[in-house]
This record gives sequence, C-alpha cells and structure tokens, in this order.
Amino acid sequence: MKYRRIFAIMPRMMIFLLILCVILLILIAAALLRSGWEQKHFIVREYSLPAEGAECGFRAAVLADLHEAVFGRENEELIRAIDRFAPDLILIPGDFITCRRDTETAEEPDLSLLRTLASRYPVYYAPGNHEENYLKLHPEYADEVADTGAVFLVDKMVTADLGSSIVHVSGITLGEDYYVRGKQPQMPVEFVEEKLGPCPEEYTILLAHNPGFFKTYARWGCNCVISGHNHGGVIRLPLLGGVMSASMHLFDRYDRGIFKEGRSTMVLSAGLGMHTIHVRLFNRPELVVISFGEE
Repeated sequence: MKYRRIFAIMPRMMIFLLILCVILLILIAAALLRSGWEQKHFIVREYSLPAEGAECGFRAAVLADLHEAVFGRENEELIRAIDRFAPDLILIPGDFITCRRDTETAEEPDLSLLRTLASRYPVYYAPGNHEENYLKLHPEYADEVADTGAVFLVDKMVTADLGSSIVHVSGITLGEDYYVRGKQPQMPVEFVEEKLGPCPEEYTILLAHNPGFFKTYARWGCNCVISGHNHGGVIRLPLLGGVMSASMHLFDRYDRGIFKEGRSTMVLSAGLGMHTIHVRLFNRPELVVISFGEE
C-alpha cells in the first residue's frame, strides 16, 4: 500500500515540477527581453547640488561607462538629449571605451562621438580602468583624445571656462591595485595628493572612476566627486538596490545616486553601457544631468 501511494503521487509531482520549469523559463525569457530593451533605451536622471564658492550656477552632463554603446544612428539620440539641456560642460568619469586585456583583441575606439560633443561643449574626460588598460597598449590614445578637442585629465587639474565662476575639474588614474575584484584595499589621502597636489580652495570637481574610495576623495577636500564603474549594480531589486558591483561586491553601498561625506558630495552614475556582463535589469542606462548652484 505504501509503494502504491508513492507511485500515485509521483505523476502529480512531475506535473508540478514541469509547470514550475515552464514558469521559470518564461520568467527568464521575459527578463532577457526586458534587459535587451533596457540596454537600448536610456533615461535622463537629474540632480541639483549646491556650489558653494561658485559665483553663478552651471549645468553639467555626465557620460559614465559608455563602453562605446550607441543610441540611435551615430548616437543621435544621446546627442539630442544632451543638446536639450544645453550643459555648460560635459564630464566623463571613465570607461568611455572598452578595452580587453588581451592585446590582440583590443579594438581602436571610435572617437566620433567625443569629437561631436567637444565641438559643442567643453568636455572633460578622466580615465577609467578601461582607458588605463588601453593606454598601456596604445599611449597615443591621449593624443587622439586631445585631437577631438576634449580635455583628457590623466592625473591633471584644470580650471573650467565658466565665465565668472572659478571651478576646477580634475581627473585621477588609480592603477590596478585599486581595481582588484573581490577586495577593497585602503587608499591613503596621500595617494590623491601625490597625483593632483593639494585641493584648491575654489569649487573643485574630481572625476574618479571607482566610487569605492569616496571617503579618501572627500578627505582630499573636493566639493564634488563624479564616479561610475559599478553600472548601478547590473540588476536592481526593490529595497535592496544593485545586486553586484564591478568589484564583485554583492549589494555594494555605492551602486548609484547621491552620497555625502563631510562637505563632499559624490554623484554616482549607473552608466550608459556594459562590457563583461551584458545584462541590465530594472536598471536602465542613464545620462546624468547636474545643476550646480541649486538645492
């Protein structure tokens, strides 16, 4: 009798498991379709920040982690969105390109978008880990960027041309030690000072690709940090936020949004593109627009 009951239950269990598998496959297919749609449809995320020390307000568009993604023919959708806001400057906190570590597969970046943007706006571009890797293979890339009209901030600080306001924009390279996956090394503030010198008293923006060292950037003294790198956590879940950072940290605190540390504010973009993990779910690519001098 015992075995008869087991055999009687088994068909029902198999049917239940089959239904469960079908539902799971449908959910996976729906998630993949949603992800594919998201990757091609960016949003504009706006922030307003105070700009203590700047005599007048200004607006910046942030293109983080583009990874050579294309929105519309020759990126016309992205350009149109930027033009709509008419920013005073464009800030690129790294990974505008994609570089594989294998020297034989590193492709030459398409600089046409950078050239178009630089013909219309002041563009300030700091390297991310992909640029750092690419520059090791092709140091001439720095000259190619300069030829587009963009200002390439490789451990460099400049004064942005914003009329009566004095605003310094700086960009820093971090090196492989500060891009180790699965680990979070400590960065001393002296590291930043050796690269960029002391932080000026006037309003200062730091383009630093990896947001994980925000506390160190803040100790250096900058007013605003612009970062990317973590792609918004790749997949976002309600209440929990981004699932995985680029450093392979689960539910990293720094996924996207606004963060504060002392007098410093970090604007962390979820980025526009992808590279190794070609998935974005509930995490659409974003063009960030910041209005400085407003709260």
